[in-house]
Amino acid sequence: MNQLVPIDIEVDDVERLVKINGISFEEQFLAKLIAEHFDKKKSQKIFTITDAFNIYISENPSSSNWKFVAHAKRNFNSFKSYFGDLTLDELRHWHIAQYRDYQLGRGLKSSSVRKHHNTLNAMLNSAFKFLDIDRLSPFRALIIKGEGEDKREMPIITSDLILAVKDHLVKRKSSPHCLVALVQLNTGFRLSEPVFARLDDCVLEHDIPHLWIRKCIE
Repeated sequence: MNQLVPIDIEVDDVERLVKINGISFEEQFLAKLIAEHFDKKKSQKIFTITDAFNIYISENPSSSNWKFVAHAKRNFNSFKSYFGDLTLDELRHWHIAQYRDYQLGRGLKSSSVRKHHNTLNAMLNSAFKFLDIDRLSPFRALIIKGEGEDKREMPIITSDLILAVKDHLVKRKSSPHCLVALVQLNTGFRLSEPVFARLDDCVLEHDIPHLWIRKCIE
């Protein structure tokens, strides 16, 4: 615990000297020094978590990847909507611990909570480095109890499972989503390929009806 250290201050009214711990300083010098200190404090920008996020995105090598930016923005906005635009010097470890409990309470899996945390922790590390803030991220070393225990086991893909999925989709083929899924199941397409295909890409008058996959031309 920090202890207050007594400072012995004497003022010489004749020469207007201020003696601090036995060392004499001119009163005007000390007044100017104190004024400059408070002016500097007043002019300094107070950075917030929004500033940290913007730095994180601009400095990250993946900033041109829209998927990376979208995921990072979603995770950040979720944290910001819960706490508000906190200043960086306000942040404490209990913020991320409380946010962890909030996310788990919403029913998120521990893996999803970890992804949120990783974004926020990386954001602070990047901002502190960029702004020359000599501080470790208060979001480091977060513990998530039972992490990994709620992981959903992926089923083994078998021919019977594929046929069962296909039968399920055929019974609901009036749904556009099911039709897209049937196209994927029968072709191996990525989701974006049938979804963004144009009408003239669909070739039905052919010995083998097919969908033409090509680069989108504006």
